[in-house]
Amino acid sequence: METLLPLRPGQVKNCPEGGFVVATLERTMRKANLGAPIRVYNATGTQVQELKGHANYVRSLAFNGDSEIISGSFDGTAKRWNLDGSCVETLKTNHEGCVSCVMGVPGSSRIITGSSGSKVENGRSNAKLRVWESAASGTVLKGTPRSEHSDNVRGLAMLGKTGLFASCSNDGTILIRTLGDGSVVKSIDMPNHPALNRMSLVYNIVQYVVVSSHTHD
Repeated sequence: METLLPLRPGQVKNCPEGGFVVATLERTMRKANLGAPIRVYNATGTQVQELKGHANYVRSLAFNGDSEIISGSFDGTAKRWNLDGSCVETLKTNHEGCVSCVMGVPGSSRIITGSSGSKVENGRSNAKLRVWESAASGTVLKGTPRSEHSDNVRGLAMLGKTGLFASCSNDGTILIRTLGDGSVVKSIDMPNHPALNRMSLVYNIVQYVVVSSHTHD
């Protein structure tokens, strides 16, 4: 399992021609419950940086503006990192299971995280979305039973400049919410996609949503 972000030329020191940021799941680290570092490579594939701090392997990566990276981990935390490799803050309030997806809200200080939920007999029942203004203010977004994800939240995406964002889940649903108060404006059932892995593209939800799916956790 890998999570990879492309870098623009000059976005990171020592990457004048661009490069990429990657978090890998290494089997030995997973068995030992150790955190795999986030690695930064330049365009020629030379490692130029490591971001260390998670106590388990990293499940999700996203840019937060042009100067930060957000990571979510199986240690139940999300972290903000400067592109020089230093950790800005850790978001660690009561995530259920791993932090399976992360997203920075453009033009604001807010961060949205999605969790995998705690394991129960027939799946995962308490996966949550949270909006963070700071490390101590993870507000749970709530809805009616039919507008809550009942399984691992796998992907987040902004919907252009509409003031809306979307989340997708292994429960086979996509939820469209407002950035203001987090209220659900639309719930989409995907009967042919029993496990939504992530959003590969979201474009004007009134028109269409493209997702990728798989059948494994």
